[in-house]
Amino acid sequence: MKKLFLLISCILLLTSFSISQETFDFDNYQLLKSSGKIPEDITKLYMEKYKEDKSSISKSNKRSENKAKDEFLQESNYYINQLLISGKILFNDPITKYINSIADVILKDQPDLRKSLRFYTVKSPSVNAFSTDKGIIFVNLGLVAQVTSEAQLAFVLSHEIVHYAKKHNMDFYLSKKKIEKGKTYDQEDVDESFLKVHHRSREMESEADELGLLDYYSKTNYALTEIDGAMDVLQYAYLPFDDIKFDKSYFESPYFKFPDNYRLDNVTPIKGRDDYDDTLSTHPNVLKRREALKDLIKNLDNNGKQAFIQSKEKFTTVKNLARFECINQYIVDQDYVEAFYNSYIMLKDFPNSFYLHKSMASSLYLMAKHKIDGKLTEVVADYKKREGESQQLNYLFRKFEKKDFCVVAIRNIWQLYKLHPENEYLTSLKDDMFKNMFNKGNIKPKDLAFAPRDTSTVNLVADSLAIEHASNKYDRIKSKKKTTESKGSGNENYFKYILVDMLQDTAFKRNFNNFFAISKVTNEDEENDDDYESYRSYRRRTKNTPTTKINNILVFNPLYFKIDERKSDVIRYMDSDQKQKEYIDKIKRITDKLSIKTNMLIPSEFTADDTEIYNDYSILKDWLTESFNMPGESSYILNSSQNVSPLIKKYNTQYIDVSGVLSARTHKMPQTYTQACVWSVYIITIPYSIYLISAPDYYSYYFHTVLDLKTGQAIYYNNSSFYNRDRNDYLNSKLYDSFNQIRKGKNLRISNN
Repeated sequence: MKKLFLLISCILLLTSFSISQETFDFDNYQLLKSSGKIPEDITKLYMEKYKEDKSSISKSNKRSENKAKDEFLQESNYYINQLLISGKILFNDPITKYINSIADVILKDQPDLRKSLRFYTVKSPSVNAFSTDKGIIFVNLGLVAQVTSEAQLAFVLSHEIVHYAKKHNMDFYLSKKKIEKGKTYDQEDVDESFLKVHHRSREMESEADELGLLDYYSKTNYALTEIDGAMDVLQYAYLPFDDIKFDKSYFESPYFKFPDNYRLDNVTPIKGRDDYDDTLSTHPNVLKRREALKDLIKNLDNNGKQAFIQSKEKFTTVKNLARFECINQYIVDQDYVEAFYNSYIMLKDFPNSFYLHKSMASSLYLMAKHKIDGKLTEVVADYKKREGESQQLNYLFRKFEKKDFCVVAIRNIWQLYKLHPENEYLTSLKDDMFKNMFNKGNIKPKDLAFAPRDTSTVNLVADSLAIEHASNKYDRIKSKKKTTESKGSGNENYFKYILVDMLQDTAFKRNFNNFFAISKVTNEDEENDDDYESYRSYRRRTKNTPTTKINNILVFNPLYFKIDERKSDVIRYMDSDQKQKEYIDKIKRITDKLSIKTNMLIPSEFTADDTEIYNDYSILKDWLTESFNMPGESSYILNSSQNVSPLIKKYNTQYIDVSGVLSARTHKMPQTYTQACVWSVYIITIPYSIYLISAPDYYSYYFHTVLDLKTGQAIYYNNSSFYNRDRNDYLNSKLYDSFNQIRKGKNLRISNN
């Protein structure tokens, strides 16, 4: 046993050493990618996983219990598989390796249990980790980003290991089914059943805390005192990485400042209650968990235990990696304030990080575009819903007018662009923001000052001395007023001087004048052309434009869902999986027939050696998520586009195809019964009335879109719905028609800009 312990310790030491040797350039940060072989958890098909699990169900159980277990296996395998193939999973990356190294410490004396567990990192900024009955434990980036020690992360993993060891997921599902089976349609019974289900869930969470501590965590050398810190992480999980003061002067210059009413006098203090009512919660409130754990810990020995078994430096590196990754995910998820503020926080440790500055520029650009389209409230929450110092940003961004946002964005983008003029992404942001300033921000050169009011009094020290040595009250008032006006400080003229310093830059001024001239011509054309002239102008422009034919395209994981709205478990899991395979085969046959070259990015077809393709798939998934989140009023330059550009060259196409089918069996519509009654009046039509009542109602929806990876725009869109089954002949017809139009360039909205 002693030799085994020494061997494991050596392995851990070597693992720790190899990870610590990995260095990361946070100033020029590149997003993490998975490496090594793709795990079997991802490559194994859903049906294989389900059948393998089903074979373990004992036939000696009651029929009703086995039926419930079978339903659980269908459902749990389906949703776990959907997450595994979502492109949101990281494997063999530095964060996942670190999580696994902690699991090695926790389970060093239980090799069989350790062998049955697999840990993956989920690209999500929410503070969470969750276990499955299949031995897979998922840890979100957000959790790693918020813990303050290795030991805190170890306690969370210990908690999740208990969920697996005790098969809590299966147990909870069976308990839920029993409770639901006993309920009636009386509202009191429904409410009581709901409360029973949540009570059972809280019991399991308490058990996971207790056994996680006693059976796993306490048997390691991790400090018991760190568990209270883990509870703090859960209590304040809704807050940013830190709570530091943000001053609006970040956006200002010596020549202007925003009005004082653009800033809250006081922010709402952080409440973060831990004694909230948990009656309707799946977990006990944090206070109950904290007190229960304290009672258990007081009888345990904490001597010689540590917050870090591996080096603190390695933990800090992994935590920073998670934070940098979270910032990207915040932008993908349209949480721009969170991305901006957390980047601002991280600048304290990484002031020269191009990645952080670029994330802030991207966030400002995207918020400005949403403001222009009248959609800002969809991406910037009401400041009253926020707590702490970040509340100032929500308040400030909600106060900004269109012109404020445009100018703040262009100032920030330009300053970064000057340092990196070769960066294509920043160039695109700069150009688009200049266009929006004039076309939609309604900013005119006459609204702006091109030189300070008094260039001799820019020096703030000189101004303050002049005020101090003024001979009397009236001279001091005049000096203060002169200083305030020269900076445009806090009065109605603040906007006049908002770009005065930038306009001293020859290159900026040249861009400013060029884009204003272009916008002036564009606006005059729009004002002078009536409908007929606009149509003639369009015809002249497009008459000799060659049709763009698409013969090479990326096909991104086609979707297929079979649902039954009459049942509580709406999705028909096995049917959905089988129909998706058949749908993919249809696409392959039709594109081959039309001689369209396709690169199929389909996770169900990945092999263990397809890690590079998996990483491409993951990048494109983020791009599609960001693209589909955007309003359709105007084009947006996506933050993810800078990661997609290399893929356009790699696959030799800028077009990505996304399609799918939703086929539903629905409830009978009231008009169906009305029609049946009408037709039953006549003997000859009675058979038809019987058919109307007995025949099931179906609804199918087909969608097909092609997006331009360079512009982010949908260049082709076709969707149709019909009240019938998802017949093969219909789907073949729709797919052939769609791909034929794409191949011939028909009905494509392709920008020539």
